[in-house]
Amino acid sequence: MNLRRTRGFTLIELLVAIAIFAAIAAVAYGSIASLIRARDRLNAQQALLRSVQTGMAEIERDLRSAVARSAREPYGEPRPALVGDRSSFVLTRIRSGGLADSRSQVQRIGYAWSTGKVTRVVWPVVDAAPSSQPLPRVMLEGADRLSLRYLDAQGQWRELWPAANVEERLRLIALPRAVDVRVTIKDLGEVRRVIELPDVPGV
Repeated sequence: MNLRRTRGFTLIELLVAIAIFAAIAAVAYGSIASLIRARDRLNAQQALLRSVQTGMAEIERDLRSAVARSAREPYGEPRPALVGDRSSFVLTRIRSGGLADSRSQVQRIGYAWSTGKVTRVVWPVVDAAPSSQPLPRVMLEGADRLSLRYLDAQGQWRELWPAANVEERLRLIALPRAVDVRVTIKDLGEVRRVIELPDVPGV
C-alpha cells in the first residue's frame, strides 16, 4: 500500500507569504502611527485651547474687578488706576475675597506680552516701596501677539490709556468703558474678548 506524501511549503511560498505579511504589517503600522500622531496633535491643541481659555478668563476677571484707585511708584510718583498700551496694562483691582478679605482689599496687577509669552505680574502692595518686588507668572506660552485697545466715554477705541482726551483731574482714576483683548496663537488663530469694566468715573 502506497502512502501519500504530505506536501509542505516550498521556500519560495514561504518568502512570498512573509513578504505579504510584511507589507500588511507596514500598512497597518503606518495607519496606527498616523492615528497616534493625529491623537497627539488633537490633545496638544485641546490643552492649548484650555490654557488660552483659562488665561482669558483670568484677564477678564481682573479687568471686571478694576477700581478707580491710583497707585504710587516706589519713589512716590503717582500712577493712574489703569495704565496701558498696545501690549500691556497695569491696574488696581479688588482683591479676591473683596471686603471679607482680611488683607488689603485692593492689589496692583498687570499683564504684558514679550517673546511669545503673556505674563501676569502681581505687586505685594498697591503703593510700592523701593524694596517691593513684583511677582511674575507666565500664564500663556506660544502667544504670537497680545493686542489691546481701550474704549473711552465717547465710544472711541484708543491704543493708549489714559487717553489723551481724559480730563487732567480724572487722569489718575479714569477707567476705560471696556478693553478689547486679542491674543493670537499659532494653530488656533486669534482669540478675542471685549471686556466691560465697572461703571466708574471716566472721560
